[in-house]
Amino acid sequence: MGIEALVPIVLMLGVALFAFLIARSFDPVARPYALPTLVAALAFAAFLNSRDGHQHGYFWSSLIAWFCLGSIIFGLPAHLIRWLVQRHGRKGSAS
Repeated sequence: MGIEALVPIVLMLGVALFAFLIARSFDPVARPYALPTLVAALAFAAFLNSRDGHQHGYFWSSLIAWFCLGSIIFGLPAHLIRWLVQRHGRKGSAS
């Protein structure tokens, strides 16, 4: 059993990240971070999936895997920015 064991894990993680970003896009506080992350990850996945040359029958698996990677790439900076904004807001209100 090799690297192919990660395929179901990545697919489940990709679907979970998609559902998480959709749910967070409805929250007015998290929307400025979640919605751009969702759109950027979808564009990233669509672009790389079209260039990837996936094998026949693996279109959705490949798209979800690229979405998973894109949501991590674009989600980590968004989470960091949100954390820094909230931290700065608490520090400014205490003074």
